[in-house]
Parts: sequence; structure tokens; C-alpha cells
Amino acid sequence: CTALADAPFPIVAAVGGVAMGPGCARLLAADQVLAGPGARLSLPEIALGLVAGGGVTQRLPRKIGARSALDMLLSGRVVPADEAARMGLVDAVVQSDLLAAAIALASELGQKPLAARSEAGLFGEGYGVAVATAREGLFTDTLPAAGMIIDAVEAAQLLPLPQGLTLEATLREDLWRSDEVLALRAAADAARVARRMPRAIAGVPATSVGHLYLEGSALEIPLLAFAALRAGLHVTLAESDRDRLSSLLTAIAERQDAAVTDGSLGLEARDADWARLTTITPQALLPQGMDALIFAPDAAGRAAETASQTPPQVPRLVLGGGADALRLALAPSGRISTLSGGGASLAVATARALMARIGMPAVIVGTEGPAPGPAIAEAGTTALARLIGKGVRDDALAAALRSVQANLPKLPQTAYDPRVKGGQPLAMARSEIIARWWSAMAAAGLDCLAAGTALCPADIDHLMVAGYGFPRRLGGPMHQASRRGLLLLRQDLKLWARDDRIWAAPPMLDRLISDGRTLEQLNPS
Repeated sequence: CTALADAPFPIVAAVGGVAMGPGCARLLAADQVLAGPGARLSLPEIALGLVAGGGVTQRLPRKIGARSALDMLLSGRVVPADEAARMGLVDAVVQSDLLAAAIALASELGQKPLAARSEAGLFGEGYGVAVATAREGLFTDTLPAAGMIIDAVEAAQLLPLPQGLTLEATLREDLWRSDEVLALRAAADAARVARRMPRAIAGVPATSVGHLYLEGSALEIPLLAFAALRAGLHVTLAESDRDRLSSLLTAIAERQDAAVTDGSLGLEARDADWARLTTITPQALLPQGMDALIFAPDAAGRAAETASQTPPQVPRLVLGGGADALRLALAPSGRISTLSGGGASLAVATARALMARIGMPAVIVGTEGPAPGPAIAEAGTTALARLIGKGVRDDALAAALRSVQANLPKLPQTAYDPRVKGGQPLAMARSEIIARWWSAMAAAGLDCLAAGTALCPADIDHLMVAGYGFPRRLGGPMHQASRRGLLLLRQDLKLWARDDRIWAAPPMLDRLISDGRTLEQLNPS
């Protein structure tokens, strides 16, 4: 970026697609930026707990001012081409041949003396106000990167560019090896691993799904219908009971209305989605043209009946599982799902593509034993309940979880509350509360790995972060186990198990330690 910015001739950049992070940094180093109508720009480093590099914190506010720069840097949001042009991030949006326009502009600028770069963004009214407002908006549990980004943007107005670039590099280096950044990077890596195609279906081309059939009255059905409609699919909703069908349609409509209210769905798009929804009464023969079928548990029997009516490559998914069908489970967040069970490789590949398209990408899990997501989440909840039983106040648990941006789950009614029973509260450090919480989940995760229900530690971390509210800033329970070290984790568990077997060290932990293996070695390369 420095080489581009210091070039003795004008630099013209053209962006027709996505420019993220370093790609966006290179645009800022150019003299002129042209964008195609489909261009999208973002600076997502905050999601990894980092300060953007490549001079972004210094050049961006110089170009578009502090308010807009801080908005992009602190949110990491994607800025479309038209908005980028309005804020001055790109100089023009080109509707025709983007490359030809960029070459023509470069030829024109090359005939003129090299112009000095504008620093209008530094001198506009409200620069200091924008910085102060952003700093006031920080919370005590905000990642350190947010405050450092604000400091760097403030420095852009106070320091010459070379010193500002040095400050940015120093801040970034300070963060690079921090616990938060390592955890956020681990969460990103876990998401990448979880999206991999399993070897059994690698290379199998998925069939495009344009029409989804949903049958049954489970709570997940309206969510699936809403997501499929938003993805542009046609949806057939089958339910024999008129009252239950009315409830399903109401639930879909309420989700659409909420999306309209928050601005994520326009009125015309809502009407178009609703027009692609068809309702029928379940019949012996399925409607023609179904590309995928999802059955609620109360319609699981129908899933088996469809085996003779649909080709084997058409996925038949049952929420919770079923005979001759794939088992589908949605995580509580509604942003991720799991798939398990038999089926032709083409059906599995198509099911994964379907779930990714509707915004609930599927993690492949094993078929034997309890599902990993609920089992691991329950272990964490049980550990917190046992701490209450030991005398730790529930408000102390809530405060500890809030410190890592997690919420206290609903605990079993059998949990002992010393304020009610008259016992003496037990003081416990927040760090120990958090450690006991994730350690119980890590132990359950090791049991899932041993049973084959979870295929690798990265799948567990991604599932817990994306689906069950585990704090992204901690990376996942298996990442925390790796950071602690398996031998030290075993010592912790042995100590805590004296109080309660929920912290019993799983046999797989002993095997890994004796074999000299790490959790990272269990992840695919």
C-alpha cells in the first residue's frame, strides 16, 4: 500500500466485486477508485479483534472523515458501491466496461501533473466530536481493538502520515498474539473447517433446489419456510389440521413483519415471498417438482413413505431423525444446523447446499449417541447449576458470563439458591466460573469425539459459537481446552470432580495425553 501511495505516477483502482480488508486497503492507496455496480467494500478486521492494517486507519478518515471511517472500522459492515460513492470512498460507479473506464482515466491522469492527495476528511466539522462519541460508546467488555481503532483514527488528524502508519502497525502487532485475537482467529478457522465437504461427498455436484416441501407442525417449520422464501425458493407447506396450519402461517407472517420493521425486508419482497408459498393437505402422492423434503417429527412416518415416490438423490430430511432419511437439527440461534444419517451422497450434498442457501449451513455429525450441540450445551448449563448448588450466587454467575459476552442460561429448578435456602454464599472468581463452565463443555465435547457424534474439535467450536451462544471471543470450548493444555485441563477436572462428577475427566483426554496428541491434530488439515 505504501508503494502504491508513494508511486511517482497516478494510480487508478477498479473494483468490480468484493474488496475486503487488505483489498480495501489497496483501494485507499490509489489516487482514483472506480467501482462497478456490484462492488462491495468492507473492513472486517474488528471481527478478528484486530486493527485494520495497510494504512487504513490513517488513509480512510483522510478521505471520508472520522464518522464514516469509524462506522466502517467498528462495524465491519459491507458497503455497497452506491453508498461508497456517496461517502466518497469511491470516486465513481461505472455501469459499462469497468476496466476500459479505468484505463481511460489512468491515461487521462497520466497527461497531467501528479496531484496532491486530498485530506478533506481531516478538516471537516465534527471530526473530534465523532471520535469522542465513538469513545463514549465503548463498553467495559468491548474488545481492546475497538478502543485502539478509535485511537488510530484520532491520530490521523494529530500526526503526520508516516507517524500515523507506525502507530497503526504497533497497535496491530500488540493485538496479534492476544488471547482475544487468538480465540477469534480460532473461531474463524473452525467455521472454515466446518464448511469443508466431507470426503464421502467431496466432488459430488449438488442438485439445485428450487422447490422445498415442508410437512408437519414443529416450531422449526415456520423458520425454515421463512428462510427458504427469503432465499427465493418456492415452498409447499403441508398440514392436515386446519388450526395448526393457521398457526404456521401466522408464525411465518410474523417473521416477515418483523423483517419489514427492522428494514431487512421490503414490502414488495415480502409480497413476492408470500406468493411463492403454497399450502396443501398431505396426500398419499406428493406434489410433482419437489427438489427437497423436510418433515417435522409428527410427520416422520410420511418421510419413510416417500422413499418409493422420490428418487434417491432427492434429500428427505426429518427434524430429529427418521427411518431412511437424513436427520436435521436446527441450533437455537437459527443460524446453523446439523445433518446426520444415511442417504445417497448426492442427497447429502444437495441437503448441505440447501441449508447453506437458506442461511443455516449444516455441520455433518455422526449418527450414534446424543447430538453434540445439545449434549455439550447441557453440560455447560449443568455445571453452572452445580456451582449454584455449591453456594455461588446466580448473579455472580450472570456477571461472570456477561464479562465474556455470554448470557446465563435457564437453570434447572433443582439448582440450589443460597439466598432462598439461607445458606452462606460462596465467593468464586469470575475466571474460575468461566473455566469451570467451558471445561465441562470441553469434557462433553471429548465424549462426543470419542463416540463419533462430533467429527472433529473444530466442528464442535463452530457449532457452539454459531448455534448455542458460546462467546466468539473465547473461540469455543475445544479452543479453550487447547489454550489451557490437555495436561493442565486434566488436573483442573480431577480437582473439580472431587466436588461433582460433572467435571470428571473423560477417558479420551487420558488417551490423548498418553499418546502425546493435541486437539489440533484431530482437525482436518
